[in-house]
Amino acid sequence: MRKKSRILCGISSLLLIAVMLFSMFCIAPLTSSAASVTKIEKSYDIAIAFDNSGSMYINSKAWCRAKYAMEIFASMLNYGKDKLHIFPMWQVTYDGSQPNEKTAGSYDPIAITSKNDIDKIHKIFSTDPSHTAFAPVTEAHQYLQQSTADEKWLIVLSDGEFNRETRNKAEKDVIIDLEARLPALASSDIKVQYLGFGEATKLQEDAQNNFYAKSSSETSLKDDLVNICNRIFQRSELPKSYLNGSSLKIDISMRNVIVFAQGANASITSLTDSSGKRINITMDSGQRKYSTIHNRPYKTAQVDKTLAGQVVTFGACPKGEYTLSYTGADKIQIFYEPDVDMEIEFVNSDGEKITSEKEFTAGEYTVTSKIVDSVTGQDVTNHELMGKNTKITTFVKTSKDSKAKEYANGSKIVFGPDTKTEVWVEGKYLGKYTISSKDDKKWDWINPINIAEPSSKIKVDIVAEQDWFQPQKHDEWKPLRVNLTLEGKPLDEKQFNSTELLVQVDKDLSYRLEPLPGESAYNIYISQDKNGKYIEPNT
Repeated sequence: MRKKSRILCGISSLLLIAVMLFSMFCIAPLTSSAASVTKIEKSYDIAIAFDNSGSMYINSKAWCRAKYAMEIFASMLNYGKDKLHIFPMWQVTYDGSQPNEKTAGSYDPIAITSKNDIDKIHKIFSTDPSHTAFAPVTEAHQYLQQSTADEKWLIVLSDGEFNRETRNKAEKDVIIDLEARLPALASSDIKVQYLGFGEATKLQEDAQNNFYAKSSSETSLKDDLVNICNRIFQRSELPKSYLNGSSLKIDISMRNVIVFAQGANASITSLTDSSGKRINITMDSGQRKYSTIHNRPYKTAQVDKTLAGQVVTFGACPKGEYTLSYTGADKIQIFYEPDVDMEIEFVNSDGEKITSEKEFTAGEYTVTSKIVDSVTGQDVTNHELMGKNTKITTFVKTSKDSKAKEYANGSKIVFGPDTKTEVWVEGKYLGKYTISSKDDKKWDWINPINIAEPSSKIKVDIVAEQDWFQPQKHDEWKPLRVNLTLEGKPLDEKQFNSTELLVQVDKDLSYRLEPLPGESAYNIYISQDKNGKYIEPNT
């Protein structure tokens, strides 16, 4: 290792001489520094089976609530990555037209691919509603089976019993056993969320098998939508204590902050920091309000005028105090995504931190990592907003391993000689986020590592026959002798010639270095040039 030995020598005042050794037998330690990491983000594909049968409109507000729910789901999407398709039970238009012909409209899925498409949901007009067919549920599920998204969700919105398998009006009524059919569609690949309105069939939830069910009332719908959005999009809700009126405290820097306001006239204006600077808005759903566009034949369809909401996504918010400006909201939920980074530290068996990226030597290392605020550098591993079960794991895979071995954070890990040992660290937090160093270019030096055979350390022993040097008697000055040994023995000639002794001096003090190969030693002559001529010290 790169060592330092110190000896005090007096020439009028104390001078410090540091002797440093660099050798082919010594491996320089490595140290890590904070680096941005790759957050593993999921893509979502959502297929909604929309029951627009006649019963949704007959003296009912169910159709209005279902459309509002779909608008909120669409407002939560990360456009460009996520997809949402609506599979109507009966023919619809969504371009603002309301034809009289029964055959007008389309059964085709409605694709929501941008914020502007949310208005398509608002304008859905059912041209010829009839019985409650299971067909759109089947179609939505088949679509998801072909999807390659990370998360696939089938959402079923309905107000009652399904009494037909297909849309064929000549088909005889047959009660579909939803309690058996819907949970059977759920799997490890496709999750199912059933949301029933009014007198809809109440189903038993089976979260362990990815089937979720909720029967929503007129008063519970707003809260139900928040809970469903949290489940689907895996967003973390900021504790209500962080928002006091319009004052918002953010004590971890955020990648984004999503504000969901609901109320008869809910509207979100802005988010400003303590200096009055507005935070950039990256997505604004606009005010999503109850729809009055329902269907052609059923004129008794009722409107739920309590439904209004807005979803606004604000960009990066460093830790600090903010002001949230909004009006008309009786419910405000704030979702957040921490802006975090990872620090990784390697410490060898001598307690030395890694300081170079040149080489690793076989031996025991302690690997300790932490999750930090990307802006402030503060350790937030155990912060309240990171969740209760934050976990950091170190993965090590050698060239001989078929899969990586896992180690708890802070473990002592023995690295053997290997040309391709990979090391990466993953942190899991908030129950749904994974932060990893594996795909980060700044950590390429540990993927893989060339781990050399363990090396012995050269011992440096400095012998001084005198402590003080008087300028008037420089002819009597004795050299400092530096003896070198490897595993208790003097270096042989080859080893000695592969070793360089570096001398660091204060106050521009001159010195001459005399190698003694046969003795495995050096002499250091104070205040001499390379030819042995005395040079008067400056002090």
